[in-house]
Amino acid sequence: MTDNTQPNHEELTAELDRLRQKNAELLDELKRAKAKSNDSSGELETLRAEVRSLRLDKPLDAMLADLFVVSPRLARAELEEEFSFELDEAGDIVVLNKEGERVTVEDPPEQGHIRGKQRPIGFNRDDLRKVLAETGKWDRILIGTRATGGGASAQPYRGQTTTAAPAGEPQPAKAGFGLR
Repeated sequence: MTDNTQPNHEELTAELDRLRQKNAELLDELKRAKAKSNDSSGELETLRAEVRSLRLDKPLDAMLADLFVVSPRLARAELEEEFSFELDEAGDIVVLNKEGERVTVEDPPEQGHIRGKQRPIGFNRDDLRKVLAETGKWDRILIGTRATGGGASAQPYRGQTTTAAPAGEPQPAKAGFGLR
């Protein structure tokens, strides 16, 4: 008696061919998925770089151009020795120190208090200027006040007195500029 439960050679060969074909299909599908994943990850990195440029680099360069006498690129290189500028989870710019902690600034004290409250600095010109001016390290490149002096009255220099010539005496002629 023969055992019919054992597959014959032709059936095994057909099954093997079918499995090889399915394997080739799955490998092809895997290659397409990996290529799509690589394209997507490259596109994701491009978009992240663009977001970083728009949300961090451009606003930071604009602020540094307003605060420093040197180019924003040079000012940023100087500042990155002490600080780093990053985007937080909300997409806001934060200033971190070397240890990775947020840089703080002291608010003016309220009436009756000796010291003001410490708070993390916001990404604004006044807070950043205050932090940089406290150390004195950045004074050589930090723009000073933009006061124009408008409204000041003319005063003689300290220690200098002005005397009016008597009305009756002739005044000596002032020497003119240039060659005669």
